[in-house]
Amino acid sequence: MHLVGVLLASTLASAQQPTGGGPGPVLGIVEIPKMFSFDPALGGAPPHGTVRIYTRPDSDSKMLAEITWPQAIDDAEYAYEEAGALVYGRERGYFLIRTSRGVGWLSADDAGSFHSLERLIARDLTYLTDAWDGFVSASPGSGDRRRVVRRQPDWKDEDVRVKEQRTIHGNLWLEIEVISHSVCESTEPPTIKARGWIRAHDAVGTPTVWFPSRGC
Repeated sequence: MHLVGVLLASTLASAQQPTGGGPGPVLGIVEIPKMFSFDPALGGAPPHGTVRIYTRPDSDSKMLAEITWPQAIDDAEYAYEEAGALVYGRERGYFLIRTSRGVGWLSADDAGSFHSLERLIARDLTYLTDAWDGFVSASPGSGDRRRVVRRQPDWKDEDVRVKEQRTIHGNLWLEIEVISHSVCESTEPPTIKARGWIRAHDAVGTPTVWFPSRGC
């Protein structure tokens, strides 16, 4: 039991920002209580059930797989030591997720709370991912774009504040302020390096803005 807890804790600790290439853009993270839970006494927790994944958002459809282990699920943390499945689509209460057996639909019966991307990035700590192309637009979809000089070679060092969110022609756009530093680095008010609009996802669905699930 202790070994199982350690293995799962290691899995949670290694959760990274999401990558694209899924069946759609990353829409958020859904909790799966049977698969992802955390017991501080064990340093983790083993799965306690089986999750069924369907080929369509309908429990009468063909079953794609029975998942018994969290490592089989494309996951991410939504809070400290709290992980769930990345969601690529939603329909009739079902969640489209990616597993080692393929892409399929998770029933609401096996799902917990859903944390939308819009809510996840509406936090004090957010940063630009490698999916951002380095430009901001004057308005959503505008051709008036300008490049932002980055602070470090790694885009994850670029702290931002999400000021507004809009959906235009099915695409989520974010008004951001690129700031000099986060509250983790200094309590001094940050300076604003740039302000403008960016798409929330790149061409393959990777979020351009993400958050440190474990805080500073």
